[in-house]
Amino acid sequence: MNRPNVVNCFSEALALIFKPGFRIFILAPIALNIFIFLILSYAALHYAQTAFSHFETSIPDWLVWIKWLLWPLLILIILIIYGYSFNLFTTIIAAPFLGLLAEKVEQSVTGIAPTDEPWIQLIPRTFKRELIKLIYFIPRSLGIFLLVVLLILVPGANIVGGILGGLWSCWCLALQFCDYPADNHRISFEQVRTQLGQQKINTFAFGSIVLCGSMVPIINIFITPLSVAAGTIFWLEQNKK
Repeated sequence: MNRPNVVNCFSEALALIFKPGFRIFILAPIALNIFIFLILSYAALHYAQTAFSHFETSIPDWLVWIKWLLWPLLILIILIIYGYSFNLFTTIIAAPFLGLLAEKVEQSVTGIAPTDEPWIQLIPRTFKRELIKLIYFIPRSLGIFLLVVLLILVPGANIVGGILGGLWSCWCLALQFCDYPADNHRISFEQVRTQLGQQKINTFAFGSIVLCGSMVPIINIFITPLSVAAGTIFWLEQNKK
């Protein structure tokens, strides 16, 4: 199995998605991203203010001395949740477009289209795949979230909680965006997890780039189509014979 250069994958993807023929596959996810961005940004600001107010009033006296450390950690966790949620909602709603984008990228890179599937079959297939991923992501994400909350309350372990939450988000995002080309080739989600698990450093590096881009307003509007293209190139390089 080959080991792709993650930075090169994103560089190639950035150059590729602005070529003629990609506009419809880029504009549709971006339009959805703008809509989701406005809703989630409003919700994030509202709940962040609530969380900060609660944090100020509920922090115990024995933790006052590390308050300066807990503040940036709380902000980081909110940003991680914001970035992860943004990608989650976008990828579910735009799943058919993103599958087509991965197909278009693969055809541009290799000269061969993976499938010639009509919309009536593509749409239910992509939504079924998203459901499979949600069944994997949601219970584990809830478990990680509860563990992170518990670690934050333990002196000295709060940094570990932030790191753990970030690593889990990176893993989920790498799985999400590298799965589109695999799904186009009818490769099971379990097999995709196994492949990415064999290249943990590259996988977490890929996910970290997506997560960082997802945390930044405006940039996160464009991160979804870019990540699909980069994930497709990453998967093609990984499976190149």
